[in-house]
Amino acid sequence: MALDLNMVKAVIFDMDGLLVDSEPYWKKAVIRVFEGLGHQLNDELYLQTQGLRIEDVVDYWAARIDWPENKSKAEVVEEVLQEMEYLIGNECELMPGALETIDKFKDYPRAIASSSPMRLINAFVDHHNLRDKFKVLRSAEFEPYGKPYPGVYIHACDDLGVSPLNAMAFEDSFNGVLAARAAQMQVIAGPEEAQQDRADFVIAHGKYKSLNEFLATLD
Repeated sequence: MALDLNMVKAVIFDMDGLLVDSEPYWKKAVIRVFEGLGHQLNDELYLQTQGLRIEDVVDYWAARIDWPENKSKAEVVEEVLQEMEYLIGNECELMPGALETIDKFKDYPRAIASSSPMRLINAFVDHHNLRDKFKVLRSAEFEPYGKPYPGVYIHACDDLGVSPLNAMAFEDSFNGVLAARAAQMQVIAGPEEAQQDRADFVIAHGKYKSLNEFLATLD
């Protein structure tokens, strides 16, 4: 399906893997913490929960592995978040084309709608001096359900004062694309290289190898 920019009155960005190169750090943090629980997650297993809230990642695996009695799910979540808060606030770099894409839509109200907790969103925008570029910062931690449920996108649209029908999302994960489509938004997908050939990204209004490739189509 084709993107219709004439319908767009607001633009909403995912964060991890889309604006900031944090997915490798999330993967390392999650795999490392679960190794401490005696469970080995490989790349294929990690992809099963890519794009989900960390609470949902922990719940997902807690239902599938032998969970140690001496470690609560909340403690595991906090271990991952402490590591990620430092990395996002100090080491994670912007994805190629991220700043240019944000600025391309400077005449539109813009938001971030992320599965990450607000503490990580705040660390990201402050580290890269992006806070004044977004009218709304929205975390799925405040939703009953995270992506692929559409709540974080619907409420980001509410905060921006636009209908989801008139909003466009940028996503890198399939769970995120599902969330945006469930909210009845247009969505541009920029999956990582290993996911580029995934057939179900066809539900997006466009799929690109990078944000720079998307920008080139607008010139």
